Amino acid sequence: MATVIKPNHKNRYWEIDETSGVLVGKLHFKQFYEDEVILSFMQDEHDDTTFWYASDMLEVEDDLVCANDPDEAMAQFEQMVIEHIEDEINGLEEMKERFLEVD
Repeated sequence: MATVIKPNHKNRYWEIDETSGVLVGKLHFKQFYEDEVILSFMQDEHDDTTFWYASDMLEVEDDLVCANDPDEAMAQFEQMVIEHIEDEINGLEEMKERFLEVD
């Protein structure tokens, strides 16, 4: 199967491929100038509801999600990225508040 690009938004998109009958995907994100793969997944070859993934951004080397289909899995991955970004924002806001504290 040829590579399929599934555009989602202006600065992110999914690249989907099938290799040896197994679906693989890469989530691309362009934060500033260069496109970067922030998450990649592979559908389990024995269980099509299991999706193994890795992400430097999320600091995950090998984990899984269960989903009814690839679109649901990709939606879960995108939500995980959003939650990670929100957690980082909250942490920086807390750090700023502590830095600005006065006696």
